[in-house]
Formats: sequence, C-alpha cells, structure tokens
Amino acid sequence: MMLRQFHRYNSRWRKWVSIRTSQNREKMCLLLCEEQLTQVSCAVGTKCLLPCVFSVGSNAAVHWRKSPGEARVHSFYNNQDQLQNQHQDYRGRTFVFQSQIHRGNASLQLSEVKVQDEGSYLCFTSSNTDCSVSTVYLKVFVDIDEVDLVKEGSQLVCSSKGIYPEPQINWSVFSEIKTSVQQREDQLYDINSSITLPSDVLVHQTSCSVSTAHSLRTALIMEECE
Repeated sequence: MMLRQFHRYNSRWRKWVSIRTSQNREKMCLLLCEEQLTQVSCAVGTKCLLPCVFSVGSNAAVHWRKSPGEARVHSFYNNQDQLQNQHQDYRGRTFVFQSQIHRGNASLQLSEVKVQDEGSYLCFTSSNTDCSVSTVYLKVFVDIDEVDLVKEGSQLVCSSKGIYPEPQINWSVFSEIKTSVQQREDQLYDINSSITLPSDVLVHQTSCSVSTAHSLRTALIMEECE
C-alpha cells in the first residue's frame, strides 16, 4: 500500500452538525475545535487508509461521507457496520477496524482505489461524551510506467499513456514543440509531444521527460555523429 500524508491546521471554527448515534437518534453537535485537514495520496488500484481519531467514549458512532454531496461511504453504530444506505460506488470496498473503535480509531480503509475516489471525505464521530468531525483529502495517482521516444524523419516524438494526474513533458533541446494531452474515459491521461529539428542540427543526445507530482520518467535517444 502506497501512502503519503501531511497535516495542515487552520483557524478555529464553530458549526452545528447532525450525527446519528448508536441509539439510532439524530444528535445535534456544536463543534468548536481546531480544524485538522489531512491529505493522503494513494495509487490507483491499491488499498488506502483514511485516518480519523476521536475522543474515546461508550456508544460510539462513526459516519464517513464524501463531500460535496455527502455520499454515504461507511457507517458504524450499535457495535456493527450499518451499510443499508451506502452509496453504490463504495459497496464492497470499505472497512473500519471495529476492534479499534473503542480506542478512538475510526480510520477507514478503502480498497481498489479509483480516480473517481479523489476528493474530500468527512469523518463524523460521536460517543456518550463528545462528537467531532475531521476532513481527509484523498489524492490519487498512477505512476508513469513507460516513456517512448522515437525518431520519425526530421521529428522526434515522445509519448506516454495511462497517467494520473495530468502530466507535463519537457525536452532537453530547444525547438518548436507540439504537445497534446488527452483524458480517456477511465480518467487517465495520454500525452504526445513532438519537436522538429533543423536539418543542420545533429542530435547527439536528446531526451524527453514526462512528470507528475508523484512520478518522473525520462527517455533518451542517441544518434551517431556523421
């Protein structure tokens, strides 16, 4: 499992929220706390852990929602998962550590991560003593697997496929560059870039690099001097 995360702290805030408790009642909670935003990065197709901790108490209830729209991702109360109203996109892919909830661990494990999973998740928790909410932002990525660099006449063509998020491309030589990026139906990106070399230029060593925030790959072309 590939996991990267950092914490960022903002100003204090106050908000009323409604949380369903273990007694199956709506509980209005006035939240006044230091908001903690956690960012997690996970590779598409892997398992991903969205962290959430809360003050320990009895009758714990946990609700995970995706924002905006607050799609129901996972709920736990009455000492068991409550998935009757779970959004269809998450069926069979979510898991909370039930043995850890009484210790204040409401973290969510999301399996088979998809590009569409990227976004903000809200973790609502309540017990007999407290209620709280925290936000986790999930960023997903697909590493660059391969970069192809070929010579076609007076042109060099560099390409790579199946990348997320949107990649960039850089050449080691200065010339007129034509680059196209296309997003496929599966939300992944294909990139293609070409340069036209002047006829009087000998390319002894030319490279192109395709990169995202998570990945970098370089292709090299060698040409003999005449």
